[in-house]
Parts: sequence; C-alpha cells; structure tokens
Amino acid sequence: MADLAGGLADIEAGAACTRQTRFQLCSVSKQFTAAAAARGYRDGQPVTPFALDTMPGTGDIWSTVGDLTRFTAALHGGELVTAGSLDAMRTAHAAIHDEDDGEPRMTTTGYGYGMYTGAFAGRTAYYHTGDNPGYLSLACWIPDRAASIVILLNDEAADRTRLLRQLLAVALDG
Repeated sequence: MADLAGGLADIEAGAACTRQTRFQLCSVSKQFTAAAAARGYRDGQPVTPFALDTMPGTGDIWSTVGDLTRFTAALHGGELVTAGSLDAMRTAHAAIHDEDDGEPRMTTTGYGYGMYTGAFAGRTAYYHTGDNPGYLSLACWIPDRAASIVILLNDEAADRTRLLRQLLAVALDG
C-alpha cells in the first residue's frame, strides 16, 4: 500500500515526491489514528524487526484497518487524485492471468499503476497487496458495492486468501 500512496503522490505532483509530501497527501482529508506497530511473526514465531521506514516504497506507511479502509474509499471516491490519475491506476497496463479454483472465484487480469485489476465472484475489483517479513496486507475496492475490504496481518504464514474469501462473502451478500 505504501507504493500505491507514494505512487499517488508522484502521479499528482508529476515528479518524485519526498516522504513529507507523501505524508501530507495521506493526511489531507482524514484524521488518522496513531497506533503502535504490531510485531511481525512467521508461523507464530517472532520475526526479527528491521527498519521499515528506511525502505523506499515498501513500508513507508504504517496504518490501521480503519484508516486504510477510509483511504481506499477516498481514493476510489475521487477525493485524493484526479479522475485521470485514478483511471490510469485502474487500467491494466500489464496483463496477468491468475485464476484460482476456490469460491468465491477470484481472478487477476492485470496490473495498473500500483493496483491489480480483476474480479471477485464476478464483480470488478481493484486491489493492492503487501508483504514484508512478518506481515501481509491487502486493500481492495469493489466498485459496484462501494465496498472497501482491508486485511492487515502480522503473521506472514496466515492465509490471506482464505480470510479474503470470508470477507467477500459478507461484502457481497445482499
């Protein structure tokens, strides 16, 4: 997600942006929650932490599920970038064909600027995944439901796809 937010800042500014500019972009319209970082694990065992804030792109943004849900809705609702920038992000510039056999069916069709395109249970979906040692994440937008699905996990062995299927069942019900 950090790459996505950093990319948003770069697209909107038309040039590479500093870390401070990225922070300002993310705090423009919402009051964000201050939270301590969760310790990362692998199969229930602590992972030696490393300085995520020193990594370019990945790890630039630490967030809560609530804040990332609001960010995802604001992004896709046109509050953070121009319509043209959002279209560029959601247009597949690199084709990907990745379909699984589970239910509900999840298919990835491409990658735009910082965002995967695809379909979950036959519905258009735009999403971004993340992984660092000890952590997994996913931020997803399902436009026809105006639904954000956000997963933040602090055990890299967790089954993100299984959890996503459970959340999709709730988000798409009705």
